[in-house]
Amino acid sequence: MGALKKPLEQIQPSKLIVCTPEELQALVRVAVRAEMGDRQQAEELPEYMTTQQVADLLQTSTRNVRYMVTRKELRATRLGEREYRFARPDVLEYLDQQRQKAGAGA
Repeated sequence: MGALKKPLEQIQPSKLIVCTPEELQALVRVAVRAEMGDRQQAEELPEYMTTQQVADLLQTSTRNVRYMVTRKELRATRLGEREYRFARPDVLEYLDQQRQKAGAGA
């Protein structure tokens, strides 16, 4: 899990928030979910996904997913003329590669 970005002494008073213990607990839950989200979501994905499921995950069109397959950017098993099945590890590997590319370009 990630540590605090700044020590408490360096946080400006104007950046502090006042909240009840319940609100603080909710904020901590949100932070933990954000930190753990990728791993949990990866475990919740089906073992094999349809073109539509991959498109939804990548927030793109099914046409673009099929185009990524023809460019050999994304591995898939062909089922018929326009339908594919995508193995979860292949999709997660593609996502990791895209994150690394984005991180290298930043």
